[in-house]
Amino acid sequence: MHSSRQACASAEALNHGGELLVEAGTGVGKSLAYLLPAAQFALRNGERVVVSTNTINLQAQLMGQDIPTAQRLLSAGDAQDGLRAAQLKGRRNYLCLLRWANLRHASTLSEDEAKLLVRLLLWLPHTDIGDRGELRLSPGEEAVWNRLSAQQESCLAAPCAFVKDGSCFLLRARRRAEAAHVLVVNHALLLSDIAVGGGVIPEYQHLIVDEAQHLESEATAQFERAPEFVVLFLPGDQFLSAALDQQPDLLESAMKSGVILATPSSFMALLKAVHYGWQNVRLAEGAEHIRRLAEDLYSRLGTFRNHLARLGSALENSVRAFNASIGSLERNVLPGARKFTELGVRGDKTIEELEAIEVAVRANDGNAPELPAPEDR
Repeated sequence: MHSSRQACASAEALNHGGELLVEAGTGVGKSLAYLLPAAQFALRNGERVVVSTNTINLQAQLMGQDIPTAQRLLSAGDAQDGLRAAQLKGRRNYLCLLRWANLRHASTLSEDEAKLLVRLLLWLPHTDIGDRGELRLSPGEEAVWNRLSAQQESCLAAPCAFVKDGSCFLLRARRRAEAAHVLVVNHALLLSDIAVGGGVIPEYQHLIVDEAQHLESEATAQFERAPEFVVLFLPGDQFLSAALDQQPDLLESAMKSGVILATPSSFMALLKAVHYGWQNVRLAEGAEHIRRLAEDLYSRLGTFRNHLARLGSALENSVRAFNASIGSLERNVLPGARKFTELGVRGDKTIEELEAIEVAVRANDGNAPELPAPEDR
């Protein structure tokens, strides 16, 4: 879409409500095409417009180039007050002055802590926003920054001297955001605000999502139970036919993005297919559960078989020891006892011979070769 047509369509959507989907290539001025109508609408109506982007580069372009251009253009018009714009980031991006002060008075410091403290001492007099993006930190310094950032949820409500005197960087960032006509955030912060039901971003009624192709992946990363696909219902078959005339591969491209297009003629069939698929999923899950139980039972049977094999081996050794003892008795003990009888010495009972045990322990005959052998323990 040409930038002038996009600007008109953006103004129409803002003034009359509704949704607008625009696709345009890079370098055609699409940022200014939505930013100028949004800024003018926010100025005239006193309503905040939030712009969400995915990349740091686009945020820097909006804050450093496009928004100043819009401010200059609108200042020459009929706007009585200047356009106020702000950028809001996640808590971890802002330095907590209280944690920084506590680390300064620590009795011992690591090498990375000492390096970062020196850098912060030189940086703090020149920063107005306390944003980590103004620094280039080493991995070690990054780990220290994470401990010094304003990541605690309740820090603004805590009795902090820096909050009370208004020097807290996070507090100042939120105040700038609350006073802004145009607020620039990233997709992660936008989705965090949606996930908790608001409060992360100041209240807004109008949202512009730039780089929207990355919104799905960020939402999938943030929401653990994201759906595998989304059904987009079109109220009439003629709408899908018209869309396919313009883009013949629409169904395939939508499917790749996890979107299934449905019309009244295909919706019931889709529901039945989904129901059948869920049944198969439940059957597959049940079969998988049975398979895991069978594997566990098989493993236990193998262990039990090994125990029996060890018991049989012990019994066999006992039989051999018993028979060896009998042999020793017959050879070494009983001949001397018999000489007593020749000398007329007799007891109440006659010493009888012992018979050796001839029954051997039954070995594995190979009827269950799949079970582990005794040595496989």
